[in-house]
Amino acid sequence: TIPAPLPNTACTWGSGSGTCKFDPTKDLVIGITWPGVGNDTLTIVAVGDNHDNMTRVFLPAPKPTAVSVTVIAGP
Repeated sequence: TIPAPLPNTACTWGSGSGTCKFDPTKDLVIGITWPGVGNDTLTIVAVGDNHDNMTRVFLPAPKPTAVSVTVIAGP
């Protein structure tokens, strides 16, 4: 089951993926609601840059970064 991202004005979400556009000099916080407890992995990859109205696609794309997630039961 795919986790549900919380609303964030910097991001648009599709089925199982999303695109975020934000100022890279600031932190981007993404909240995610996981469907259940257990271990999972979240994979992140930068695919492009839009700076000074110039769109750049990273070719080759950087390697994805996998982050291990352990979801525990809430209070």
